[in-house]
Amino acid sequence: MAYIENLDELKEESKKIDVEQILNLLKPGIKIHRSGNDLRTCCPVHDGADGKENFAININTHEWFCHSHQCKGANLIDLYAQSRKMDFLKAAEEFASHFKLKIKYRDHKATNGEYTPESVLTCWNESKPQGNDN
Repeated sequence: MAYIENLDELKEESKKIDVEQILNLLKPGIKIHRSGNDLRTCCPVHDGADGKENFAININTHEWFCHSHQCKGANLIDLYAQSRKMDFLKAAEEFASHFKLKIKYRDHKATNGEYTPESVLTCWNESKPQGNDN
């Protein structure tokens, strides 16, 4: 099993992507209205079913909120995942591929109950007393 090792870096890299570009990718031809640091439009997650400008996204932080259904997110990958109705990690892969962002994978190996002496020692050294235990 593999996981994305540089997910935090991908979230940071996504801040360089133009918000209007991702909105047009999710909903081609979308009408966008600027209000200060926010862009207002129909919600790409709900396909704009509830109104023209119920969705707001900050162009600097990329935090977004749908005023109709109260869905929200902290970055463009969150928006992509919810709009495409995808698992976050799968959406991150697709998002990275579309915007040519590099993903670093790392294998995760299950221990199946087998522990190395080093991992047991680390666990022991990091343990803390609970209740009346010494």
